[in-house]
Amino acid sequence: MKKSILILLLNLVIFGSYSFVAMAIAPESRLVNQAQEERAMKLFLKIRCLTCQGQVIENSDSDFAYQIRHFVRKEIELGSSDEEIIAKLIENFGADIIADGNVKNNLFLWLMPLVFAIVLLIFLNKKQIILFSRKK
Repeated sequence: MKKSILILLLNLVIFGSYSFVAMAIAPESRLVNQAQEERAMKLFLKIRCLTCQGQVIENSDSDFAYQIRHFVRKEIELGSSDEEIIAKLIENFGADIIADGNVKNNLFLWLMPLVFAIVLLIFLNKKQIILFSRKK
């Protein structure tokens, strides 16, 4: 009898703690309208978490991402368009919040090392020609 009570108490302690953990990590409230929720999920992939390192808010567990997901869902419920929601986010947080980013700036950053390498090769080639012409 004592052994069965001990086993019962042990099970309550072990499995009861799991239920408290599950309650602490409750899922976010979703939109009732499935089309609106899908729209929100698409927006989550376009919005960057500013406290994470380049992660979109759909994948982030930070408080900031949670607040932005809540904001997006609330705006969708109020009838805001995707463009209006993005404009509000850019107004409040700057263009860095959008995961697409500014393509012109990104292109410049990616092409600069190539331009630098070409200029360096031209400079070294001219230097080599000058050195060889002096030795003759």
